[in-house]
Amino acid sequence: MKVEKIEKIIVHSGTFHADDAFAAALIMEAAGREIPIERCYTVPEDLPDTVIVADIGRGKYDHHQEDARIRENGHKYAACGLVYEELAERLFKTETVRADFLKQFILPVEDADNGISNNPLTSYIDHMNADWDHLEENDQRFHKAVQFCRDLIREVRRREQAEIRADRILTDAIARSGNKVILLDRFVPWQKRICETDSLFVVYYSARNEWTVQCVPPEPDSFDMRYPLAPMEEMEGCTFCHTARFLAAFDSKEHALAAAVKLVRESEEEKSERT
Repeated sequence: MKVEKIEKIIVHSGTFHADDAFAAALIMEAAGREIPIERCYTVPEDLPDTVIVADIGRGKYDHHQEDARIRENGHKYAACGLVYEELAERLFKTETVRADFLKQFILPVEDADNGISNNPLTSYIDHMNADWDHLEENDQRFHKAVQFCRDLIREVRRREQAEIRADRILTDAIARSGNKVILLDRFVPWQKRICETDSLFVVYYSARNEWTVQCVPPEPDSFDMRYPLAPMEEMEGCTFCHTARFLAAFDSKEHALAAAVKLVRESEEEKSERT
């Protein structure tokens, strides 16, 4: 899809759903500009390449025909999925975010539109339709739904850029680390990247103006720890230790690092004893 050349998007009239709203939003965000949308019940013939038809007309970006495309899990594509397949690399820079967006938003929207299962996102957009006795408002409300979807896409792109910035900092910190302790001058979202290493602790200067030692979990978002912190009274300079012993605050960088390094040494000694 050559989004630079698109001059108009055509979708169906009447009640709208997350599928057609997302399809239009994906195209406009990939193009980086506003594109006129026409809502109709019948698609004109012999349309130029500058017009994209989605969720109607039984064409490339529709899914109502008998030979509609099927995903590997046996579920049908929907219009937004067919559009996303072509524009994902243009919308997001990393494969991780592209895959997450597909899983979190596109696939649930497809399943709802194909009558498999519903979800809060599609229900919310369904509720954006006009009331039965104010149907003349539906075109305006569809544009509101498209804008909602565009805002969601923009927020995901913003977070992706933040992750890219954090990744640069983490790459440097990992390169400087040699004792299973990652030192950061400030907090950055670190779990995904640091969990890929064998590190046990992350030390960083927090927004509370104190040095924090945090345990690295075995995998992102896990509540487990590779090695727990010692009780507060056993760590010099410790001003707070969470009862779950996954995070502690210290009065200085030196005390925080010393506690983390000591715990790494203890973990290695325990491992050695077991073998």
